[in-house]
Amino acid sequence: MATKHILLVEDVYYNQVLIESLLIDWGYTVSIVKNGEEALCSLKDEVFDLIVLDIMMPVMDGFTFLEEMSKAKIDLPVVILSARNDMKSIQKALELGAKDYVAKPFNSYDLRNKIALYLD
Repeated sequence: MATKHILLVEDVYYNQVLIESLLIDWGYTVSIVKNGEEALCSLKDEVFDLIVLDIMMPVMDGFTFLEEMSKAKIDLPVVILSARNDMKSIQKALELGAKDYVAKPFNSYDLRNKIALYLD
């Protein structure tokens, strides 16, 4: 079976390193970008199985990225991983097409289970 490829969209370097390390340990291939605009470009160039997406980022935030994905008819599962853990943000992300939402600081077991739900 081929390794699943995850696009990690996260602007904070130490979060990138931590999350990438976890994803690799769990057997996934990972590509990292720093904002929604870079993520849209990556989706044109590479094939991904899932996106782990932060909300609060420069240039293009996660909500705008979800809107752009929808406009472009890109159908990939998106798991939000964000410090914004209020119900309004969670509801908005899910309404915009995210499959799941994990709040930071996060439990790695919870994140792993949410990702596996859409990949395994």
